[in-house]
Parts: sequence; C-alpha cells; structure tokens
Amino acid sequence: MEGYTYTNIFETKGIEYLVIIAFFAILVPFWLILNRKTKVSKLVSRTSGIISINSIRIPQGIFFSKNHTWAHLETNGDAKVGIDDLLMHITGNVRIDNIKNPGEFIKKVI
Repeated sequence: MEGYTYTNIFETKGIEYLVIIAFFAILVPFWLILNRKTKVSKLVSRTSGIISINSIRIPQGIFFSKNHTWAHLETNGDAKVGIDDLLMHITGNVRIDNIKNPGEFIKKVI
C-alpha cells in the first residue's frame, strides 16, 4: 500500500471547530455594531411624537393643494394664501417674498 497516506478524520474536526468558533467570534461583534441604534434613529424616534393629529389644525372653508399650500376666499373677495401646519413643522420658519404688495388688485386672465 505504498502511495497511500492515512489521515485521521477526527484530528481535522478539531481544526474545523476552531474555525467555526473564530467565525462566530468575529461575526457576533460585527452584527452588534451593525444593529445598534444610531444618533439619527434616536433623533427620529424622539421627534416622531411631536407631529400628531392634535398638533395639525385644519380649519373649515379652506382649499388645500397637494403642495401643502392653502387658499381662503373671504366674503369681500380677498384671498389669503399660506402653507399648512405639516410643512411648517417640517421646514420651520419660512420666508415669503411677495410678488405683489398687500392691497394691490389682480385679475384672473382667461
């Protein structure tokens, strides 16, 4: 039986077990680092309670746009235009530049 070598399979199993233990020793801390809460997720979870159904006011007689703007036509013909509370909560203070001066009249062009 020359040319053949005998290998004890039970000796090689010990090496396999050590490789598996080393793999999990590296994998577990890496997994914990990936799944920890970051500053952004903590901030989002803390601020998600600020916007609620009670904090957003929706008055009657106002026409809303899908772009978070509203218009209210008063009885004397004046129109008030603004942004809704959701956009105010998201953006904070908004600066609006007037195209027309307050009190100037505009006409609808057909």
